[in-house]
Amino acid sequence: MNIRRAEEGDLEAIVRINNAEAEKTPWVGNPLEIGFFKQSLDIPLFYVAEQENQVVGFMMVMDENTPYDSKYFQWFKQRFEEFLYIDRLVVDPAKRRQGIAKKIYERLFKDHGERPITGEITIFPENAVSLEFHEKLGFQAIGTLDSDDKSKTCAMYVLY
Repeated sequence: MNIRRAEEGDLEAIVRINNAEAEKTPWVGNPLEIGFFKQSLDIPLFYVAEQENQVVGFMMVMDENTPYDSKYFQWFKQRFEEFLYIDRLVVDPAKRRQGIAKKIYERLFKDHGERPITGEITIFPENAVSLEFHEKLGFQAIGTLDSDDKSKTCAMYVLY
């Protein structure tokens, strides 16, 4: 498995993987168009996991200087001077439980420097698999935040 920086040629696979998850669960948010990911190619850390020349997962990570209006990102921006924010980590459903997310995180841990790594995990409705996975990695909950329509609640997590 190869973990590398995302490139424009990866975007169709990224959209497919993201939108398959968005249509199935409340955890990734709404389906997104290719333009969202295209304009994100220059964010600080945007990884894809590749198996047999096929994108099987991706992670988008922003820093405190990224212009991004997500309320979850802004929550961390109000609390940390410097940080990395995991906007999304999605693995192709057919490739889950193969260690892909862990490999992407290993690359992030290698590249992140001294900044805290932040992100949110849905606790209502509960995303138990993600909660367990992130707690095993050492992430700690430091607060909660409801979505605008109150349809979900997220635990705000950090790893120092």
